[in-house]
Amino acid sequence: DCEERWGGRLTVAIAGDESLDLPGYLAVSTGGTPTGIAIGIETTEGKHQPINVPGESYRYYKGETVISMAAYLQAEPRALQNREMVAGSFFAIGQFTLNYN
Repeated sequence: DCEERWGGRLTVAIAGDESLDLPGYLAVSTGGTPTGIAIGIETTEGKHQPINVPGESYRYYKGETVISMAAYLQAEPRALQNREMVAGSFFAIGQFTLNYN
């Protein structure tokens, strides 16, 4: 019964291809032009949300519950050090899963 579950908790997990040079960051597609970057995801508090692991726990309520996150680009250390970053269009795929407790 859904009514009994209001006020419960849920966790957010993001699955996707992980950067080899930046564990916990989403890799950009190898079909794109850029190299040397990965995508980081963080909570509104600025806490890194690694991919492929269970994330933060949030309370949900009857009605609308909003969970906000932000994505950002992060240079891979080796590419930054060797100046191997290449600009261009890219894409990445991440699957968000909400697990209700």
